[in-house]
Amino acid sequence: MKHIIALCIAFIVLATACTVQQSEQVDEFQSFFELQEQLVDSEAERQELQTELAFIQRDLHDARQQVEQVNEQDDFIQELFGQELPSPQDRIGEQQIRVSKNRVTIDIRNAMRAGVLDTNSMDPVLDEESTAILIRPQKPEEIEVGDIVVFDNKDSEPFIVHRVVRITQDEKGIRFHTKGDNAPVEDPFDVRFENIEAIVVGILY
Repeated sequence: MKHIIALCIAFIVLATACTVQQSEQVDEFQSFFELQEQLVDSEAERQELQTELAFIQRDLHDARQQVEQVNEQDDFIQELFGQELPSPQDRIGEQQIRVSKNRVTIDIRNAMRAGVLDTNSMDPVLDEESTAILIRPQKPEEIEVGDIVVFDNKDSEPFIVHRVVRITQDEKGIRFHTKGDNAPVEDPFDVRFENIEAIVVGILY
C-alpha cells in the first residue's frame, strides 16, 4: 500500500513538473510569436517610411528643377533685357491725369518746370530741349533710390540733374549718392538733403 501511495505521489509530482514545463514552453512560444508580429509590424513601418521618403525625395527633385528653370529664365531675361534697376517713385496717380480731345491736364500741387542742358550725363532719359516737371521735397524720407533729383553743387553751376543710386548715413546725417545714367561712375559730390532743390516727377519730350 505504501508503495502504491509513493508511486501515486511520484506520478503527481512528475505530472505537475510536466505541466509547468509545458506552460513555460507555451509562454516561450507566445513570446516568440509576439516578437515575430512586432518584427512584421516594424518591417511594414519601415517600408511605409521608405515609401514616404521616396515621395519626399521626388518632390524635392521636382522643386529643385523648378528653381533651376526659374533661375535660367531670370538669367535669360537679364541677358536679353539687362539687369533691373530702381525706378523713380510713382508720385502721380491716374486720378491726377485728365486726357480730353483738346488737352492733357496733370494735377500736381506746387509743381515747377525746368529745361535741361545738353551735358549727355542723363542720356537717353534727359537730353537737350527736354522739359522736366519738378516738385520740392519736404523731408529726406521722400527721396528714394531710383529718383531723379535736381541738386545744387557748390563747385559747379548750374544745378545738376542726376539719379539717386544709393542712400547712406554718416556722422553728418543722410547722404544721397548720385550718378548720371550715362556716366560710368558715381558723382564725387557730398549731396545732402539741403542741397536737393527738387525731384523730377515727369519728363516732356
